[in-house]
Amino acid sequence: MAARVVARYGKGRDAEQVSVQIDPVGGEGFVIEVSPYPVNDIPKEWHV
Repeated sequence: MAARVVARYGKGRDAEQVSVQIDPVGGEGFVIEVSPYPVNDIPKEWHV
């Protein structure tokens, strides 16, 4: 879910799929493909 939120607010917001690099502390990094959240699917409570 977090990767989809990141994709929504990044350069790929209008793309069908976005590659997101995950680099956990002390772990091996990996890439996942996600669809950015559509603007209407993000609850207003999530906005700051």
